[in-house]
Amino acid sequence: MTNNKKYNNTISFPLVPKLQHRLSKVLLISSLFKGLHTLPESVVPVRVYENADIQKAEIRKENKGKAGIYRWVNLKNGKCYVGSGADLSKRLALYYSDTTLRTTLKKYKSAIYSSMLKYGPSGFRLEILEYCEKVKAVILSREQYYIDLLKPLYNLLQTAGSPLGYKHTEETLAKFRNRVHTEETKKKIRKLRHTEEVKQTIRLAALNRNISDDTKAKISASLTGLKRSEETKQKLRTVALGRKHSEETKVKIREYKHTDEAKKAIGASRLNRKHSDEAKAKISCKLGKAVTVTNIETGVTVEYASIKSAALGIEKSYDTCKRHIKSQKPIKGLYLIKNK
Repeated sequence: MTNNKKYNNTISFPLVPKLQHRLSKVLLISSLFKGLHTLPESVVPVRVYENADIQKAEIRKENKGKAGIYRWVNLKNGKCYVGSGADLSKRLALYYSDTTLRTTLKKYKSAIYSSMLKYGPSGFRLEILEYCEKVKAVILSREQYYIDLLKPLYNLLQTAGSPLGYKHTEETLAKFRNRVHTEETKKKIRKLRHTEEVKQTIRLAALNRNISDDTKAKISASLTGLKRSEETKQKLRTVALGRKHSEETKVKIREYKHTDEAKKAIGASRLNRKHSDEAKAKISCKLGKAVTVTNIETGVTVEYASIKSAALGIEKSYDTCKRHIKSQKPIKGLYLIKNK
């Protein structure tokens, strides 16, 4: 018995259910990948490199010295990664170095680095989403915009330029705790100078930091009995002398109240304190009243920061000098002392 039914070029799904299932699955996955690949209409990349491996030289040349935001798109699974760089040529060059990728992955997890090693640059399309000013705040702001908009699956951290939410492995944490810097490294750290922008960021972070009581206790314990070198003490004094408190800080200092235990400790330290001659002179200059002493015989006048310093200068007592300032009579008929 022959089947006279005619077939056209289309697939008849009822006749081949297995093929229907497979084809439906392929179409579904394809549509999903298409959605992952596709950018919103509002985003038009300034440059697109369909094969990042073949176009490597072109990528480096066209993006040299330019700051901007880029997106890697995996051609196999549709996942993407959004990143940024002050010099895109240098930043993107890292993805072509297997050594750099493997070394980085030993320190912490990176989904994009792992995929780069697995598929290679030829398995990715590179899009330069936009170029921007070579200013860190601007770059991070634009990167954050695209992370929020595109929600890239390879971005494990959802905050641009920040390790917020990242957790190191126990092995890495152990390495941090047991790390010992060489003398050369210590010297480099000491010479490190932050920019004003970085300093301000650190200040703001410190102001908004909430330290737990447990942490405070640990800090206090680590500082108890600490003996600083004379060099360190001098550096701390120099920093303290040049420090200018804000009005808000001044109010906090005025309103701060020490505990009874702290007051006793402060009192005890003051009793045992011995000021240097230089320190005494400074205190006298700040608190005392300036006076002049004129030698009647020679006509020479010398200015002193205080009555006490004048008394030491002419080898007379403090009370004697004070009394003669009031009477305006020369001391022993020789020294005439006056308030300035």
